[in-house]
Amino acid sequence: MRAFITRTLLREVRALRAHGVKVTLVTPGPQDLAVMGLNPMDPRRRAAVLETSLQTSPQTLAAAHSARPSAA
Repeated sequence: MRAFITRTLLREVRALRAHGVKVTLVTPGPQDLAVMGLNPMDPRRRAAVLETSLQTSPQTLAAAHSARPSAA
C-alpha cells in the first residue's frame, strides 16, 4: 500500500514541477517509520508519531533547504 501511495505522490510532484511549481517533498524517514510501525493508522501510536515528526521534519526541511542552490 505504501508503494502505491508513494508512486501516486511522486507522479503529482512531477506534474507540479513540470508546471514550474517549486515543491519540497517531506515524507516519513527511518525514525518516523519505526515509530509508525506496520499500521500507520494505529491510534495508539499517534502521539509518538507526532512527537517524532516534530523532531525529524525540521531537520529534513533544513537539509532540503541547504541542498538547494541559492539564487544570486
